[in-house]
This record gives sequence, C-alpha cells and structure tokens, in this order.
Amino acid sequence: MRDLVPAAGPCAVLVTSRSPLLLDGAAHVGLGPLSEVDGFELLIRLAGAERVEADPPAAARIVRLCHGVPLALRIAGTLLAHRPWRPLAWLARRLEPEKRRLTELSYGGESVRAAYAAAFADVGDPLVAAAFRVLGRHELCDVTTAAVGLGVGVLEAEAALDRLVDLGLAEWGDGETYRLPGLMRLFAAELSREWTAVG
Repeated sequence: MRDLVPAAGPCAVLVTSRSPLLLDGAAHVGLGPLSEVDGFELLIRLAGAERVEADPPAAARIVRLCHGVPLALRIAGTLLAHRPWRPLAWLARRLEPEKRRLTELSYGGESVRAAYAAAFADVGDPLVAAAFRVLGRHELCDVTTAAVGLGVGVLEAEAALDRLVDLGLAEWGDGETYRLPGLMRLFAAELSREWTAVG
C-alpha cells in the first residue's frame, strides 16, 4: 500500500479492507451494520417501494434477520426483485430458521457464506481459526471460556481473540468478552459443528 500513497501534496487515498492497515497518518473508519432505516431504504431501492411499503413489518423482519449486513440485504432485495410474485413475508419466513439463513442468503453468484469463507480463509493461524470456531458456540465468550475451549492458556486465547478483532471477524463485547456479529456467528457456528464432527 505504501507505494500507492502520494509522498506529498494535497491528495487523499481511500482504501477499504477487512482489517485496519497500519499506515502513517491513516484515519480508520469502521463500518458497522446498516440501521433499520438504511436497510429499509436499500430494500426499497432493490425490491421496489410499493412492495416494501405494502408490508413494513416483513421488511423490518428481513432487515433484522440480515443483521443490517449490506451484502445480505442486497441479496435479499435482489432475490425479491427477481421474484416479484413472492411477498416480503415469504422471504422473512425463509430467513427465520438460523440453520438455513446463510443458505437462503445466496443468489445470482452472491453469497454471504462465500464472503465469510473468503475472510476466514485469510486467517492463516490455526489457533486464531480455532478461536473463531469457539466463538461460534457462544453469544458472548470470555477469555477463560475460550482458553478452555482451545486447550491453551489465557494469554494465548486472548491473543487469538484479539487477532480476530484486528481482522474484523469478531468484536469486543461487554467487559472481558468477545462476540461475533449475527450472521458471522451463524457462519462460525456452522464451522464449529463441522469441526466438532471431525474432531
């Protein structure tokens, strides 16, 4: 990246990445999930105002079940746009079961699961990958619980969890806990079930 950044002058470079880049003078802006209002607006743009405004409760459920993740909402909106005979309540019902949600959020070559799998593939460190799977078993996970699940000491577990936060795959929770955002937790839970079945 350093070679692309101008050495001097009134220039700016905008870079997007999953994990923060360590560049001198860089301002990091974290992007969280869309608000319910913004998610609703995205559904309107993709599926049409008439359909979305005809069933606001179903639209709100879709936004909630997509956890405000722009890719998930884009897939949901595109799916609805390409199936105009289906009401929003149909998609909301299909998204409701957690174990099917990632399967449903796939359409036209786009997939939430595939995007998360690509991010997970970049982890590299087996202990960090295992920590991700351990987090998939818990809404909130403290360092001690992670250490037990990983079979390592507290310091090693903490370093692995912090690395997940650095990579943008996990979030710092309340106090001494870590968490995975909604759809990411569902993906990690899938990996955890596979890991447990193999192990």
